[in-house]
Amino acid sequence: MDEAVDDLSEVGVDDEEIINVALELESHAKFYYLEAAKKSKNEKVKHFYEMLAKEEKNHYDLLVNTNKYLENPSLFFGMGYH
Repeated sequence: MDEAVDDLSEVGVDDEEIINVALELESHAKFYYLEAAKKSKNEKVKHFYEMLAKEEKNHYDLLVNTNKYLENPSLFFGMGYH
């Protein structure tokens, strides 16, 4: 993982671009788990997939807040995002 981040830094990828890619991945993961939950016939498995989808949404929300912080740290804390 460290090498991948170093590689991205060398080609000029900034934090915002990395976070945007992560947002896309979290969004896809949430969709995948929700679809798997819909298809599941086992209630325990369905609940598990729904729980995973909720976690992916939490990750997405954290990344959105990270972007807000990077855009303007003083505004981020003043607006109560933390």
